[in-house]
Amino acid sequence: MRRSSIGLHAPSGRRAAASSEPSDAASRADEMRVDAETRHAMIALAAYFRAERRGFAPGRELDDWLEAEREVAAMLDG
Repeated sequence: MRRSSIGLHAPSGRRAAASSEPSDAASRADEMRVDAETRHAMIALAAYFRAERRGFAPGRELDDWLEAEREVAAMLDG
């Protein structure tokens, strides 16, 4: 029985030439690029956790959201 070659091989340990590898900053930027829907979901989750940490006391929801936007922007945009 033949095995599929997709994803079954161990890494060979060989690396591409340094000139063909993207810079660290460029590769991180590509990895952290998300669509608007995903970004919104990340902000919503971060805002939820901020509210949870303060016991869901009312009156600070906007602050939670705005701070979550800053956190996500810093993480994604550098």
